Amino acid sequence: MTGLAAVAVAATLMGTKTLAYFHTGSAAILASVFDSGIDLTMSALTFVSLRYSLTPPDDEHRHGHGKIEGVTALIQGVLMMSLAGVLAYQAFVRVLSGATMEDPAIGIGAMTLSMVLSFLLVRFQSSAVHEHHSLAIEADRGHYASDIIMNGGTIAVLILVPLTGLQFLDPLFAFGVATLMAYTALGIGRKSFAMLLDEEVEGPVKDKVTALVTSDPRIKNMHDLRITRSGMRLMMYFDIDLDGDLSLRAAHDVAIAAEDRILAEFPHAEIMIHLDPEHAPMDRRHIYHARNMGMADQQAG
Repeated sequence: MTGLAAVAVAATLMGTKTLAYFHTGSAAILASVFDSGIDLTMSALTFVSLRYSLTPPDDEHRHGHGKIEGVTALIQGVLMMSLAGVLAYQAFVRVLSGATMEDPAIGIGAMTLSMVLSFLLVRFQSSAVHEHHSLAIEADRGHYASDIIMNGGTIAVLILVPLTGLQFLDPLFAFGVATLMAYTALGIGRKSFAMLLDEEVEGPVKDKVTALVTSDPRIKNMHDLRITRSGMRLMMYFDIDLDGDLSLRAAHDVAIAAEDRILAEFPHAEIMIHLDPEHAPMDRRHIYHARNMGMADQQAG
């Protein structure tokens, strides 16, 4: 539903702004047309990626299909960076050619409509991000949030240029939008790489999970916590130390109770718990990990 709404809004905005650009010849509106073109493409990609990411795990994709969101976000970042370069070039050409703006009233009306539609969509997407923690929707929401600011700036330019006669304000604003697009693209690219390369999630999430697990006094210790993102899902892996005299069934019940506490706070989590008897020597998996970490530290040094 979120993806379809974004595609519909983006198509409406792009059509409205394109008509306004042909009437005004404004570089600021051209920047907004480019931005809406990006939004339309990205919203379509987001819609497709969300449907694919929600496909249940299968024999070939045991962890599901959530990483497609990282691929989509990376494509979005590359596209945005490319169009930022084209827009900066167009702004530079307009400064050199001395192009002027015409009939700004039409542009003001189109931008006002765009601001209202973008604001309503951002509100809708914010609810979806809060509920599903989707990187694709978050990236899409970022585009439309910046669109609101840009549309407001475009309206200001359309008012100021006729009042002051300073035609250079129009391409100057377009160049500023290109810079903002490039900055946003870098942020989206960083998040997409973080997901695709299984970068650890932020500290507060790990702290919350640790507190939930260790709240059970039967759990003597917790270690080797790893949490990564795969689309809307959090992939959690950790070890817990239990009394070595517990029965297998009792130990299993402790682990299930820990999972239930985590899922109450993070319903989209997939959890894998390894049980160790308290004071047991480091098992082979940890020895291998520690050796690799030591080699990585030596190479970094």
